[in-house]
Amino acid sequence: MQRSIKTVWLVAALLAPVATAWAATEFSYRSDNTLRWHSEGRYLHLATVKDGGVQVAGITPASLWGLSEGDIIVEADGHPVHDVAELLNTLRAHDASPMPLKLRQAGVERTVTLAAQAHDLVPAPSPKPPVAPQPPAAPAAPVAASHSRFVYQSDNSLRWRSDGQRLHLVTASEGGVTVAALTPASLWGLAQGDVIIEADGQPVHDVAALLSRLREHGTSPMPLTVRRHGVEHGVALSAQAREDLLPSAPPAPPTPPAPPVPPSA
Repeated sequence: MQRSIKTVWLVAALLAPVATAWAATEFSYRSDNTLRWHSEGRYLHLATVKDGGVQVAGITPASLWGLSEGDIIVEADGHPVHDVAELLNTLRAHDASPMPLKLRQAGVERTVTLAAQAHDLVPAPSPKPPVAPQPPAAPAAPVAASHSRFVYQSDNSLRWRSDGQRLHLVTASEGGVTVAALTPASLWGLAQGDVIIEADGQPVHDVAALLSRLREHGTSPMPLTVRRHGVEHGVALSAQAREDLLPSAPPAPPTPPAPPVPPSA
């Protein structure tokens, strides 16, 4: 029996600090239409009334902050009050001084001053943590200029675009290179449907052979023989075609310096 009593006293001793801390700790629960608040023996229960206003549904002590149980708060700081959330927002916007309220109870309205301590219902927000410094922004990726070129080629096909210009070449089944598409319609002296059969006086069998002739030719216009609507024509391919279809090769890397010659023995 004595051992049981000692155990009870031990548990009580351990719980005493917790009970003391709880008594001093505020507890509030609120939504737009209700609030329950406890702190150091004080208690307040507010609830939204259906026809508007906020009722003091429970309060301890009986005249806490100038309120009484059964009071219906209809105005706060000169503004109508429709629900609990609106009352708290008005209290938060008011300064730390007492705030005027208009109450109704048993059909009779009266004006009271809500004590400044009522700001316990709307504790100041916690300070915001310092803003972490932003990492340095990565350099923006270079934006391709509107005149950038796109070339795709194989031995039998080439697709090229640049600044609204377009060219599509394909190897013809019977030999030669067909201009399958181009924009504008007379780009570099060509026409859609042309079959290029000679370039710079040499036969052309596929797209790769045409590009080789163009590469070997100088920077002047290159003579072509094309079959157009079954009739052969001689045309001069603009020098611009070489510059656009055959971009210059990147410069060769510098030659590394020769190793020093070891001294003679």
